[in-house]
Amino acid sequence: MAYNVKAELARIQQELPYNLSGYYSAVLEAGPVRLRPILMTSLTTIFVLIPLSLAFEESSEAQAATAVVVIGIMTFFTFLTLVVVPVVSTLFDDPDRRLTARQKVHTRAYTGSSVGV
Repeated sequence: MAYNVKAELARIQQELPYNLSGYYSAVLEAGPVRLRPILMTSLTTIFVLIPLSLAFEESSEAQAATAVVVIGIMTFFTFLTLVVVPVVSTLFDDPDRRLTARQKVHTRAYTGSSVGV
């Protein structure tokens, strides 16, 4: 079954109570597209290093330790690339929108509006 990104994005936009900005829609559209190549590259590197990390020979103890470290680093940075980077980048997506929201709050406070009290 093929994954239809545009249909999924339209479904998500209909379910949300607010309209997605261009940046959010770009992040949602790029997620499935980026997932496959990143996972293929990372998992290939990890699977190639597994036999080396088992240290079958006596002389390969130093290489085994290095392989274990590389496997851990690859796992961590794969998670970082797929989850943390998109989340953090969406937090800082549109500073003007956040500034406008803050100005509205301050404007209400200075005009004596009782909205949100």
